[in-house]
Amino acid sequence: MSALSTETHPDIERLQIERLRQMPTWRKMALMAEVALAGLRLEQVVPFTQALDLFIARPRDFDRAQLARRQLYLVSEDPEQRAYVASAEDIVLSKLKWYRLGGEVSDRQWHDVLGVLKVQGERLDRDYMRRMAAGLGVADLLTHSLEEAVWP
Repeated sequence: MSALSTETHPDIERLQIERLRQMPTWRKMALMAEVALAGLRLEQVVPFTQALDLFIARPRDFDRAQLARRQLYLVSEDPEQRAYVASAEDIVLSKLKWYRLGGEVSDRQWHDVLGVLKVQGERLDRDYMRRMAAGLGVADLLTHSLEEAVWP
């Protein structure tokens, strides 16, 4: 285990790491975005120990757009490792699609969507999201989630 800070007591560090592991997915994603916006590398904030999801792109407009909009993040310097991460908009759209495919009963998917919307707020490209949501058949869910995620 690497230290989060040289001034952090090991017991406090263990508690911080455990709380990070217990965070909902949307909050971990938001943390990654905040880290990137601050100009920091992820390993400067939290050791990179989270599992990654891998998806195979399908031949549809959404998948092509998602690949074009992906963002490259440095996840480790020794050895140097980089990973592409989907944009916040594409994460929301994907989760809405999974929510719909799952019968619209997954609290986890819905809460993840709301969490990303709340954290990203006005930075989101809503026009892009509405355009893609129509093609994915989730325009109604996007509208509802945008209404439910009240901006600060």
